[in-house]
Amino acid sequence: MTSGNDWPRVATLLRERGLRWTPQRQVVVDVLRETRGHVTGAEILARCRAREPGTTPSTVYRTLDVLEEIGL
Repeated sequence: MTSGNDWPRVATLLRERGLRWTPQRQVVVDVLRETRGHVTGAEILARCRAREPGTTPSTVYRTLDVLEEIGL
């Protein structure tokens, strides 16, 4: 299990599990890193789309699932 201090290592943690570090995942991680308190998936999607309009719901939710699996 990882800790909240592992945000800078997310790319490495994903690659260690054979997963890709894509620009879309980076946007999701950047949004989460800057978010304080509770936030819904829809809010994360909206914040990601403000930065990268092409962000899809599936990208956000799959990234959230992966981050949960690695303990973030």
